[in-house]
Amino acid sequence: VCTHTSMMLRLAPLLLVASCLVFIAAEESGGDSDQWCNPHYDDVCVQDEDGNLVKPPPDMDPETIDPDAIVTADQVAPPPPEPMEVKFANDGVFQIELQWINPNQVDGDGSESNRIAMGVLEPGGSVQLNTFSGHHFAVVLVGEYGDFSQVVMTPGQFDYRFAPGVSGGDGGGGGGDDEGADPAGLAKAIARKERAQRTSMMLNFKNSVAVKMRNLSGRTLLLWYDDGGDGVMQARVPPGGDATTNSYPGHKFCFTELSATNGCSEGLNKMVMNKAQYTHVYDDGTASTEHKAAWEAELAYSTKYYDDNGRHWTAYYPRDPPKLSMWDADFYHQTHNITTKHSYFHCIPPKDENWSSHTKKTRKELAKCQDQADLNLTLRALSATPGPRIFEIKDLLSEVETEHIVNLGQSKVKRSMTGQADSAYESDTRTSRTGWIDRATSPVVDQIFRRTADLLKIDEALLNSRHNAELLQVVHYKPGQKYDAHHDWGVDNKGPTRFVTLLLYLNEPEAGGQTAFPLAKDESTGEPIFTHPGKGSAVLFYNLLPDGNTDDTTLHAALPVVKGEKWLANFWIWDPYLAI
Repeated sequence: VCTHTSMMLRLAPLLLVASCLVFIAAEESGGDSDQWCNPHYDDVCVQDEDGNLVKPPPDMDPETIDPDAIVTADQVAPPPPEPMEVKFANDGVFQIELQWINPNQVDGDGSESNRIAMGVLEPGGSVQLNTFSGHHFAVVLVGEYGDFSQVVMTPGQFDYRFAPGVSGGDGGGGGGDDEGADPAGLAKAIARKERAQRTSMMLNFKNSVAVKMRNLSGRTLLLWYDDGGDGVMQARVPPGGDATTNSYPGHKFCFTELSATNGCSEGLNKMVMNKAQYTHVYDDGTASTEHKAAWEAELAYSTKYYDDNGRHWTAYYPRDPPKLSMWDADFYHQTHNITTKHSYFHCIPPKDENWSSHTKKTRKELAKCQDQADLNLTLRALSATPGPRIFEIKDLLSEVETEHIVNLGQSKVKRSMTGQADSAYESDTRTSRTGWIDRATSPVVDQIFRRTADLLKIDEALLNSRHNAELLQVVHYKPGQKYDAHHDWGVDNKGPTRFVTLLLYLNEPEAGGQTAFPLAKDESTGEPIFTHPGKGSAVLFYNLLPDGNTDDTTLHAALPVVKGEKWLANFWIWDPYLAI
């Protein structure tokens, strides 16, 4: 028991040893542990004929006990801390961090200086810890300074609950299992947080700019974001190559040699972002004649394109118009109707490794779980040109199909990365978990690919990793997790890029988790578009314009989940072909 407690706590080994010695002494004495008495905790303790402190018999009238035989707390040494298993619960709407305060480490002014982080509790989350009576814990709101609450472990109290952001829940500490956040207060707090997220998104992202950095040197360089510290490495950029990102006016980037480890303190140049300039070039005079000529041609074309269209040429140059079909979005709520024979699955067929062989047996088994009638689907435009082409598709997936993808994704998801291939990295701008599912995984997934092909007017034979489609990416968001505003298109692969993004919504969070389009306008409100079309429904948008340019206005973000969880699948199709 003592070893287990020590491993769980990692906190106060000296106090732990003292507690273990008490237990050992009790065992070696051979007494009945139920009769041992501690005047610091028990109401009445007396000394037996052997000198041990014991509880009076249950049937003895306390008034008949000789007062001189009663041993009080001030007559014995303070007991060692009492081991306790306690539960901490977050009934609020904000993340909290639980910290143990070391009583032996204090500053000169008496404030605690040595704390050990015990972990972060998501809204609705809880954790059980082994600790000791008298130990102090602090509760801190994640991302804020100062304590939300402090609690002291009290014998007999094993449940500690906190409700940050909920009316009546500020402070904390008490409460039994039957207590929790006030439902009305919780609903109001959730609504406030959702509004705050939308306001923050509009303020933060309305000034965002898509930018491109060109390496016009004769060698491969590293691109860094200058965060004022050691920097954040963004990409390896080959000679004559580019890297694109979403940034903000005033943000700084630089190129360094491959050997650099300290970011822009070793920078070869400094690039400050602004709305008037899309491409930022590092040119040290060592570029090849071919790369110089390519840049001069691109600069001439992009200058004329801006003069003619009032927007930057943000795609790789040169690039032809898309080869794949594209739906029009000429006005708000414009609809397009399609019919597909690849209808819903209403059950999962028995596992069969040879399902793709389409034998008579497999076709029979699949037919048992599949609707036989054709499926009618409607695309409805949420945004119209000159804004991004965004469509909503209700009920693209059945209940069984959404749950099937979630079940497949649960064993595959891991920390999400930002960027692609060798340039991918972890970032605080994307805190979800992702996994990948191949089309050939199951007949249900294959059917979704075929249905999507009909929806997009694309040959289903192209929707695989050998031609135009990435694997299906499953994404899981817990409370507080998000993906800040970004574009799905890029220029890393020269001409080929993501042509269309199809977002498949696999469940409905209790609050938060909408997809936001900061540069698209909702016709009814005039504000950016926020959408979560519901479980089984989808949102589609085109990353390219009909002339082949990438669409800067497709900037989008996954807002943080406030309560519950969010499951989503990203379906990306490239034009003219997949190039990763």
